[in-house]
Amino acid sequence: MANDQKSLETKVGLFVLIGLVIIGAMAVQFGRVGQGLSDTYEITVEFPNASGLVKNADVQLSGARIGVVADAPKAMPGQIGIIPVKLKIRSDIRLPKGSFFMIGKSGLMGDTSVMVGLPTGFDYEKFEPKDDNVIAAGSKVRGTPVTDFNELASQGEKNMKKLGVALDEITDVLSQVRNGALNDENMKNLQSSFANIKTTSDNLAQASTKIDGVIGGALSAVDSAKETFSEAKAAMVTINGAATDVRGVVTDVRGIVKVGQGVLNQAQNGHGAIPMLLGNGQVADDLRAVIYNIRRHGVLFYRDSAPTPVPASAAASSAASRKTR
Repeated sequence: MANDQKSLETKVGLFVLIGLVIIGAMAVQFGRVGQGLSDTYEITVEFPNASGLVKNADVQLSGARIGVVADAPKAMPGQIGIIPVKLKIRSDIRLPKGSFFMIGKSGLMGDTSVMVGLPTGFDYEKFEPKDDNVIAAGSKVRGTPVTDFNELASQGEKNMKKLGVALDEITDVLSQVRNGALNDENMKNLQSSFANIKTTSDNLAQASTKIDGVIGGALSAVDSAKETFSEAKAAMVTINGAATDVRGVVTDVRGIVKVGQGVLNQAQNGHGAIPMLLGNGQVADDLRAVIYNIRRHGVLFYRDSAPTPVPASAAASSAASRKTR
């Protein structure tokens, strides 16, 4: 009975194991079939380090699978430091020139795969795949080197040492500042300076208020000066008009004087009655006699029998002689 139970358990376990093997084989086979159904083209990427890559490892673009690694990476004679890796890329995926390739981890299990990145500033809406702007089949491109953990650890150790030195220098500087620039005396001086600055700012505020008043008064004075200048301008216009009138009057007076001078010249040098009266003494004496007779006898009873009056010049001479006597 016990042997039958053990035989049954063995059969069940064997059946389950065979089923799991068949499922795994089918998954691998179907995966390979799926890969073989689509057309591909090959490109070779030269990596300085291809650690972790295996045949049929994924080639991903922005997290999506676009191909596989064709062969396991092998070191080639005469190419020390460069590991060429052949990639099979789907024929309907054309990678623009400038794309970069690097080795990374993907999936929950951390499988190693080739990551493809697009050039900086790439615009898929404007991209038109042509032979002159895509990576052609059979091309060789350089892969981006990936720093492994040991190198990262080494660089991290160096950087930590540099950081420690920088921190020590910062500590020394802070100590010098604390003991030198920020001692009690300097802090008091600094506080005094701040107090002086505050006082100065208050004084400036008061001075600005006074300046506002002064500026207001100056503006009022400027307005008054403008009004005065306007009135002075009007007065100058009036004065100019009066001066014009005065010049006209002077011109008229000059004309009158000129006429008077002409009359005097004619009176002195002419041939009329006036020049005769002014220049001929006999005529003047006769005129005095006529006037004397008219006053004495009238016009109707005018006669020359009246004695001739003594000329003014003779009378003046006789009067002078009497005074001398």
